[in-house]
Amino acid sequence: MGRSENTPAAAPPPVAPAAQAAHSAPPSLQRKSKKWTRSQANTNVMSVRFEVLAGDVDIATGDPVFCSNCRALFSKLSTLNGDEWTCEFCSTANKVYIEPEEMPQSQTVDYILESALGAATENSTGNVIFCLDTSGSMCVTSEVKGDLRLRGQEQRMADLQKLNTERENQYLPGQARNVTYVSRLQCTQAAVKDRLDEMTQQSPNQNTGLVLFGNDVTIVGDAVAAVATPVLTGDKLSSWDACVEAGKATNLEHGVKHCNQALTDKIFSVDEMGATALGPALVTSIAMASRQAGSKVVICTDGLANIGMGSLENLNTDEDHQAVQDWYTRVGEFAADQGVTVSIVSIKGTDCNMEYLGSVATATGGTVNIVDPLRLTKEFSSMLADEVIATNVTATLKLHSGMFFKNEDSETSEVSRDMGNVTKFSEITFEYGVRSTAKAMFGGLRDLPFQLQIRYKKMNGMKCIRVVTQSQPITSARDVAEEDMDVNVLGANVAQQSAQLAMDGNYGWARANLASNMRLMSRASPAQSTSLGQWCKKIAKMDSELNTVQRTEVAEGRNLSDCEDEVVTHTRCRTKLQKRKQHRGDSTANVLYRMKGVSASTVTRDASDSE
Repeated sequence: MGRSENTPAAAPPPVAPAAQAAHSAPPSLQRKSKKWTRSQANTNVMSVRFEVLAGDVDIATGDPVFCSNCRALFSKLSTLNGDEWTCEFCSTANKVYIEPEEMPQSQTVDYILESALGAATENSTGNVIFCLDTSGSMCVTSEVKGDLRLRGQEQRMADLQKLNTERENQYLPGQARNVTYVSRLQCTQAAVKDRLDEMTQQSPNQNTGLVLFGNDVTIVGDAVAAVATPVLTGDKLSSWDACVEAGKATNLEHGVKHCNQALTDKIFSVDEMGATALGPALVTSIAMASRQAGSKVVICTDGLANIGMGSLENLNTDEDHQAVQDWYTRVGEFAADQGVTVSIVSIKGTDCNMEYLGSVATATGGTVNIVDPLRLTKEFSSMLADEVIATNVTATLKLHSGMFFKNEDSETSEVSRDMGNVTKFSEITFEYGVRSTAKAMFGGLRDLPFQLQIRYKKMNGMKCIRVVTQSQPITSARDVAEEDMDVNVLGANVAQQSAQLAMDGNYGWARANLASNMRLMSRASPAQSTSLGQWCKKIAKMDSELNTVQRTEVAEGRNLSDCEDEVVTHTRCRTKLQKRKQHRGDSTANVLYRMKGVSASTVTRDASDSE
């Protein structure tokens, strides 16, 4: 696995057992004390970059052969003694009957579990569904210098002039005259129109649909069909089955080049009014998109869901919060199972309770962001830029039995992650340690095996297991390990790990983890100074956000700081962490969700975009 360049997984050499930090239970289950803020960084980090799924690899013949004990797969690193295979991960002896031509010939192979069904091709592109908020608050305006001419502006001004029958001067004292006031809805309309035109040029045959929500949910579809537009109202807004049925019944038959004009006309014909039926619109959009695996749903909203399923108003008890959290978890699982990616963009200066909405994006491999309405065009383009390369992805990592994954519920040598949908920029990291009893186990070994098993579905529907098995040299010298460390691997790990700690409510642990890892990363070679600077900016932003939240807690008398001198029961500890989730604002939730999904590729891209 070696260094991370162009490899699906990277693992710096493991440090000798004596140099490892003591493994402890997850912070959320520990007794409270000042020891919570102690954190020790190390270079034992593995990165999995899912760009590995974008390329073609050898197709293995025969069925995959698993170890009867640890479920590691027989690989190129495996050796046969007659018909016996001693597993290189757990040393279990297995009887293996395998033909010579079925022996894996490369470190990376695919096993086909289920052939492709239907007419889909591997280059099939999924549907794109725009789910747009048209509630009353979308009329709020931003000031733009100059006389800006926008589509629909003349009609809007004519409607407003009807309210000023005397044609009196409407300017306030000192108000700027050479400006244009642009509403949130106008910014959204312009952003979607820009994206439709871009798609028409780049992917003219991609199917595109539209869902609008305010007091009710309007299912526009591709706007071409000569049938009445379905509208969900009343009790249907509280019915999961009704929303799913309506979404799946909407057939997107025309590529964007054929429906661009019809969708544009519909988008610019709507007015802002009513409440926010976001929950029903979300489920309907996912169901509509699910007709094609690899589809994307982009939600744009400026307010709190307050009608029908998923309403985020009047959450007064812990039970209310738990019920809402369970509902959005269900939505995320539904989308991921259907191969649909959900991305969410909220308008800056509003409150949509991103804490719950963001969980849907995380479960599906989507993104979240809070942006200025005048930057919506760029944000929409960014959210739809990266193509989904695989759906229903589950990654399983296996270590030698002498090592274990840190930050898990137990000291296990195997860990799995459900990824939903992935792009070539998707990346997850894992930190591992060496068991205290492993010194004798390793003996004179110079390297150890690592195996990555990815179960996934290709865009043509074929189900596969991609197996990557590599051997990594080990060292007992910390300075040697640090000399070989990759700042991008460590940076992605500390960002993702600290974001998860903070999302669980452990702000103090998260900040301590950031600090200790930054000290480690600062010792990297000068050749990595550019990457180090980019990660420093990302990490400093998260630390600043968490510092602000902790100070606010103290100022408001909620006393939830990790630095309290007290010992608490597990029940009280869980309650404290739940309160943090309930009080978390959109700004903090946005930072944490974005950091949890960060990768070396996206950090580099963000840095170039800001220049």
